Amino acid sequence: MNPYVPPMGAPQSEIDTPALLINHEKLDRNIQKMAAFFRGGHAKLRPHSKTHKCAQIARKQIAAGAVGITCAKLGEAEALAEGGIGDILIANQIVGPIKIARLMGLARRCRVAVVVDDAANVRALSEAASAAGVTLGCLVEVNVGMNRCGVEPGEPVLALARLVAESAGLTFSGLQAYEGHLQNLMPFEERRARVLVDMQKAVDARRYVEQAGLAVPLISGGGTGTFTVSGRMAGIDEIQAGSYATMDAKYHSVGADFENALTLLVTVISRPRGDLAVVDAGMKAVTPEFGVPTVLVEGATFKGFSEEHGTLALEGAARSLRPGDKIELIPAHGCTTINLHDQFYVMEDERLMDVCAGRHPARRRAGRVARIGADTGHQRGHHRPALSSGERRRLRARRPPAALHLPRRPRAAPRIPDRVVVLHRQSGDGRWAAFRLPTDLFPPGHRADRRRARFSMGDESGILRALRPDRREVGRSSGNRTIQPRGRGAGGRERPAVPRVAGGLGGDVAVSGWRPRALAR
Repeated sequence: MNPYVPPMGAPQSEIDTPALLINHEKLDRNIQKMAAFFRGGHAKLRPHSKTHKCAQIARKQIAAGAVGITCAKLGEAEALAEGGIGDILIANQIVGPIKIARLMGLARRCRVAVVVDDAANVRALSEAASAAGVTLGCLVEVNVGMNRCGVEPGEPVLALARLVAESAGLTFSGLQAYEGHLQNLMPFEERRARVLVDMQKAVDARRYVEQAGLAVPLISGGGTGTFTVSGRMAGIDEIQAGSYATMDAKYHSVGADFENALTLLVTVISRPRGDLAVVDAGMKAVTPEFGVPTVLVEGATFKGFSEEHGTLALEGAARSLRPGDKIELIPAHGCTTINLHDQFYVMEDERLMDVCAGRHPARRRAGRVARIGADTGHQRGHHRPALSSGERRRLRARRPPAALHLPRRPRAAPRIPDRVVVLHRQSGDGRWAAFRLPTDLFPPGHRADRRRARFSMGDESGILRALRPDRREVGRSSGNRTIQPRGRGAGGRERPAVPRVAGGLGGDVAVSGWRPRALAR
């Protein structure tokens, strides 16, 4: 993760690259448009979060009318529950004692359902739910032609549904049927015809189970490429579309009528010849499985991927591109591209309005470190180690757009500060990098020293400052790359030895002499 984030309100040109941008106005229009489609209809929307992986966007979708959120993985569900989402469907099988134990912990915090297609897995979930004293919803997955997971329609669906209904700790919540093999099928009329045929298999399976005397509460499935068909079918109750919120070039090419709110900001780093440009985004910044991204420069076409480089073919006005120019790409596949990044930069009129962290909870912590750097380092176009009190008040008074920044669940304030921030400014560069170190890194029993330590940033030359969470300075050094806490310990005694933390700009933070329980950069 790049630790540098410009201040809120900075122009797009000040964002370091490659960086994911979200136009919050387009995002909001996409969310409202999809909500309007389902408003008043039989089927309800349960958006899939595997695309954006962001609790703030999920809360916005629920506020617009979604009945809950769909996840692909247990880790995504845990992150969303931490972000305040209370009704989650994990649209995959959760197998194995480690994941099942985590699932039981999640079920204590929110309403959660999972998908099953195996009797042994059902028995394992039942045993764990009974032992944990929780109730877990289960949907039986029906294979409707994707040939990935799921049981075949008919008797196999009935047998597994009965087992779920009879198992302690479990509730039979219905069926799942995903027509993922049809999402991008062209032309649309063929897609429509195939969806009606394949999803009817799930409707027939529901009828078969109900004729045997077991009620089927709902059928959940669908996606951004098929919601206009399956979302109007009798017997389909929930649609799990997800990519519509941010959109990508692939879905747009097959007729999904939503705006491309997601782009990747890149920098031209080389012009080896007149018809060729190279940008700083390759396969580690944008994924190629659905094709090349769309370049938002007339006459420029994305030509090929390397690990860290993308090549553009240039024609006409695009030949005026020069090294240092920043341009935008629309990823062909948003879900897997977003998975490569730690955060979104939320934009309004090409100005930074917010930074939203996604992915796994550990990645969200990394995103907050970037915000620490933004709040303490770079202001008003120049760099300095701290803000004046007036500047801090003005910064706190700013608010990001309501489209993304919804209220978080209140949390109890920690009894003591939970981190020390180390700022590093490299000589000749002028930028400040921020690293957050949790206080439980330091020896227990020395409360006066849990907020202080000696720090080293490897061989990087420059200026270091260590700040407490209230921005009070702990120590400062220039040239020797260390920070020594000021003063002596309680009662005038020398402080005990504390760990040395090492790591250069952009590198991993390492600790010598101690084995910390947690270490976040």
